[in-house]
Amino acid sequence: MGLFVTSADQMYRPITTLRHDNCVVKHIPWTAFKMTDLDWVRVVDARDILGVRTSVSMRESKLIIIQ
Repeated sequence: MGLFVTSADQMYRPITTLRHDNCVVKHIPWTAFKMTDLDWVRVVDARDILGVRTSVSMRESKLIIIQ
């Protein structure tokens, strides 16, 4: 679990970017967040619901989790 969060910034770029007047103010990295075991259960559930295939490259897929 920790490996994903530490490598996610390199793989996916920041989780979000804050902008003001269309200018980048700050990038929020994945490492700013703590993911619990329950969060990972939700990630797996969302993957299963969305039918994300394991054959798709991790760099090509994006997953949005809505709580």
